[in-house]
Amino acid sequence: MTTRPMERGRLVTRYSLTTSPLYPAVHGYLAPLNLPASPTADEAEPDRFFGRILPAVRREVGRYGSVAEALHTVAAFVERGQSEEYLTAFFRIREAEEEPAAVYVSTVYARALFHLARTPDTESFAPNMRRLLSEPVPALARLRSLLAAWPEDFLGHLVAEAAARRQENPFFRERLDHARELFEQYSGPTASWCGAEARPLSVIGPGRLDSPAALPAHLALAMTLYE
Repeated sequence: MTTRPMERGRLVTRYSLTTSPLYPAVHGYLAPLNLPASPTADEAEPDRFFGRILPAVRREVGRYGSVAEALHTVAAFVERGQSEEYLTAFFRIREAEEEPAAVYVSTVYARALFHLARTPDTESFAPNMRRLLSEPVPALARLRSLLAAWPEDFLGHLVAEAAARRQENPFFRERLDHARELFEQYSGPTASWCGAEARPLSVIGPGRLDSPAALPAHLALAMTLYE
């Protein structure tokens, strides 16, 4: 029985992702989403906390240069995070017409909700925000060092791997789809901001911080940095 070229291309791409040197770091980030949510887990409170802090952060971006610089730093990291190689891998492995930016925001928001649900004090992110105001130089240096700790192409691999797992693991799919539904209350419908760009993550890059998806997406990623 022969394998059709498209299926063979997907299998080869899947194998390449799992044997990449980046795979352990990517798996470590995604692993908490592989299992079904606990019957006692409640994502409503983490989502409500996120919804409360988002307007506060939006105000601080307009008032404090250090917060605006932190947002720009994360946005620049995200925009350059998907190389042509990993973008090609994504399109070979994706389901139907999935867009990289939509998979990205679903993944980081699902991961942020997981983090917030298991943090004893959901206000733990607040000290990092206060540090940006009181000690901006070391706070920004720490942010940059945390981003630099992720390997080059980490986000590109992450998005491709998430697209693959979403097809293979029903629990992973459920978590990402639920996260996307919750995220859209902040960003609006995905189709309204997620365009067909040559560099897909540029839709929330430094030049598109006015996108309704940009700030919530970057805030979600930042929350997972401080674990």
